[in-house]
Amino acid sequence: METVGMFLKELRTVQAEKLVLDMGGLSFVDSSGVGALVQIFVHCRGKSQKFALAAMTPQSVAVMQVAGLNKLLPQFPTVEEACQ
Repeated sequence: METVGMFLKELRTVQAEKLVLDMGGLSFVDSSGVGALVQIFVHCRGKSQKFALAAMTPQSVAVMQVAGLNKLLPQFPTVEEACQ
């Protein structure tokens, strides 16, 4: 929750055709993190920028399923697959 504002500010300035977030290093995702991911997804879609999550941890996958976002937010097993 403490870092969400900085996270959003940083990612909204990324100028790339595709934004891939490597989620493998996350040990915990809460509702504020999920909300930030949705905001970034919507922001990317508004700029016609592709967005993907990669290397999701089991905890992250469970949170996305509970939130009903596993079908909305594109997810890939590895960063390499997400970049294709």
